[in-house]
Amino acid sequence: GDVLIIGDVQASTATMRLKPTTGNGTTPGTGTPGTGTGTGTGTATGSYRTDSWHIIDPNGKGFIPKGFNVGGYNNNGGYDESAHLNPTTLQHWKSLGVNTVRVTVNLTTVKSWGWMNNAKAWNGKYGLAGMADYLNTLVSTYRQAGLITMIEWHDFTDGGFSAAQVTQAAQAWTQTANQFKNQTDVWFNTANEPAVTGQAWTDFQMQMVKAIRDTGATNIVILDAPLGGTDGATNGKARDLAKPVRTAYPGNLILSQHNYAWGNDGKPLGNTTNYREWALANQAAGWPTLHGEIG
Repeated sequence: GDVLIIGDVQASTATMRLKPTTGNGTTPGTGTPGTGTGTGTGTATGSYRTDSWHIIDPNGKGFIPKGFNVGGYNNNGGYDESAHLNPTTLQHWKSLGVNTVRVTVNLTTVKSWGWMNNAKAWNGKYGLAGMADYLNTLVSTYRQAGLITMIEWHDFTDGGFSAAQVTQAAQAWTQTANQFKNQTDVWFNTANEPAVTGQAWTDFQMQMVKAIRDTGATNIVILDAPLGGTDGATNGKARDLAKPVRTAYPGNLILSQHNYAWGNDGKPLGNTTNYREWALANQAAGWPTLHGEIG
């Protein structure tokens, strides 16, 4: 399957792919998207998009995103936001095979984790207007280096959400989606590791995707799995809980799992057999899958 594995915020890069059902395990198969053979090929559209469980690049070729996380806008106050905008750094990343960077940002006034309490102030430079300026610079710099920018909302890491918080998040995503509407090298990761599961997870993701799609943006949207991104819920895997979201907003949706060897009904995905079982089930359900973090 099309799988991205990226380390946690300051980890080094790591990549992995499932062995295709045809081909030799290193060279992708050349099957049509949706047939379950290799990474697939499709029609060149000039856009990044999904086709069944494949990710397709602007030239119509199967695409496997590879990269890592960086601490970005308003996040944790201790990260040097200029470090990952240095052209020399970006070229080093490219030499390692990196093509995608997940940028962790705080979009609302709420910080659920204690270590986020030192984040830069919400008002003034670091309000929504400040975020827009920062993201413009970041996306432009990454685009020049040939990198995809994945913008990820980190505020409610491993936490639940109040109605007011969800409203703030939807407003932030509406602004961000309008800002990068149909710039398909910019992907939107709705929220980091939501702790909720079941209908609460479905409802939350539906609201975030609605906020994005109502702007007319067709960019790829990534949904972190329930229960802290582990996809360990016993009352429904992300592939099942996300069905209503895909029905309402079909196309260009990706599921993301964070692999820290916990959850998954007691079957950690660090086990090769369990990982393959999980990934192939996502593939059979027509879901592109990536690992947003691994550790």
